[in-house]
Amino acid sequence: MKKVFISYSWDNENHKNWVRRFADDLITNGVFVYLDQYDLFAGANMTHYIDNVINDSDHVLIIMTPNYKKKAENRKGGVGYEYSICNKKLFENQKDNRKFIPILRKGDENRSVPEFLKSFVRLNLSNDRNYDIDFKTVLASIYLDLGTSRPKLGNKPSSLDETIVEQYHFIPIKIEEIKTTGLTGPLVLFFGPPNIGKTMALIRLLRFLKNKYQVSIMKGFRSDELYKSVTYEFNKSLYQSEYAPFATSTVSYLLVNLSDIYGNTISQFIDVAGEHFYSHYNFDYNPPHYLSRIFSSNFSKIYVIFFDPDIIDNIKEFQFYIDQLSSFFIKNFVPKRDKVILLYSKSDKRETYIAEGKPVFNLYKRDVYGKNSFYKLNETLKSLKINNVPFIPFSSGEVYIEPDSNKLRVRESNDYFPELLWKNINKQLQYKSGFFNWLNNI
Repeated sequence: MKKVFISYSWDNENHKNWVRRFADDLITNGVFVYLDQYDLFAGANMTHYIDNVINDSDHVLIIMTPNYKKKAENRKGGVGYEYSICNKKLFENQKDNRKFIPILRKGDENRSVPEFLKSFVRLNLSNDRNYDIDFKTVLASIYLDLGTSRPKLGNKPSSLDETIVEQYHFIPIKIEEIKTTGLTGPLVLFFGPPNIGKTMALIRLLRFLKNKYQVSIMKGFRSDELYKSVTYEFNKSLYQSEYAPFATSTVSYLLVNLSDIYGNTISQFIDVAGEHFYSHYNFDYNPPHYLSRIFSSNFSKIYVIFFDPDIIDNIKEFQFYIDQLSSFFIKNFVPKRDKVILLYSKSDKRETYIAEGKPVFNLYKRDVYGKNSFYKLNETLKSLKINNVPFIPFSSGEVYIEPDSNKLRVRESNDYFPELLWKNINKQLQYKSGFFNWLNNI
C-alpha cells in the first residue's frame, strides 16, 4: 500500500474541497492519504503531525497555487513549515528524488512554483477538463509505473544542434551560444557527480578566503542571459554565511577570481556542473563544447576530485565513477602542468572517523584507497606521473531549518577545513610572488 501526504494551502473553500475530492479519488484507487482535513482536530499538535506524516509517506504531493508559493517562500503557517522540511530533504537528495511530487493546480510557473522547485519535473492538474487523464499520470507517478520503457540505444547522429533547457530557470540555451571569456588561469576545478557537495565546498572556501583576499565573480565570463541570475544566487550565498545555496544546475557554472590586495590574480575557481562531467548511464559521455574548451585550454589546472560517503558506499556507482575519472585524466591531463587533489566531501557523516573534533586521515583515506576499484585510478595517476596526491577530508557544515523563520540555513564547519583545503591548493599553485607568500603567512 502506497502512502502519500498532500501539502497545500487553504486558499478558499473551493480549493479545499477540490483537494479533498482529489484525496478521495486517491483513496478509491488504493492509496492511503494523509490530509489535514481527515486527520487534524482541535488541540492537535500540527508540527508533530507534519513531521510524522512526511517521514511515513512514500510520496509528498505538493499542490502549487499562487498562494502556496507566497506562503512557502515566506515560511508562513503550516505550508511554510511543510515546505521547509521538503526543501531540506530535497536539498540533501536532489540526485534521486522520488518522494516529492510537485503538482501545478492554479497559475503558472512564475506565479505558483516556489523557486527551489522550479528545477524539478512537475505534474499538472490545472485543467479540470483533462482531470481524468492527468489524474492517471499522478497515479502512475505514485506507483512508479510510467508505462514507458527505455528504447534500444541508437547511433549518434552526424550533426547535432546541442541545446540545453536550463530547468533551474527554464531558459532555453543553445550550448553553441555560450561564450566563455576572461580565463587567465591558473584554474581550480571542482569535479564530481551532482549533489556531492562541490558548490557548498567552494562557497565555504571562498567565505574563508574573502577576509584575506579579494573574491569576485567574473561577470563577463559568460554572455548568456542565465548568467546574471546565477551570479546573483552565488553572491547571496557567499556574503550571507547562514544562507543555504541552491545546487549548481546543468549550465549554472561560473568563474570566480581570487586576487591579492593589488588585484593580481592568484587563481580562478570553476564549479563544474556534475551533470556535464559525470553520466550514470553513458560511459562514453563527453562534456559539451563549452566545457571541453575549458578543459583543453593551456592554463595550468588543479583538479579537485570529490568523493563522499554515498558514492563510496555504492560499489557499482563507485566503480563507474572511477572508470570515468580514469578515462577523463587520460584524455585531458597534462603532466607537470596540471595537479590533482582528492577531497572527501561531507566527512562529518563518518562520525566515528573524527577524534577530538578533527578527522582521522587514515580512516578516510582507507575508505577510498581501500576499494578494489580505486586501483584503476591510482594506476592511471601513476602512469601520468602524478605522485603524492593530497587527500583531504572536508566538511562545509550542516544544513538545517531555522526554527523561527522555517528557512533553510547552514551551520558552517570549523575553519580547520577550508584552511586545510586552501593550504593544499596554494601549495599546488606554487605562486611565486614574494609579497603573496608574505601575505599568506600573516
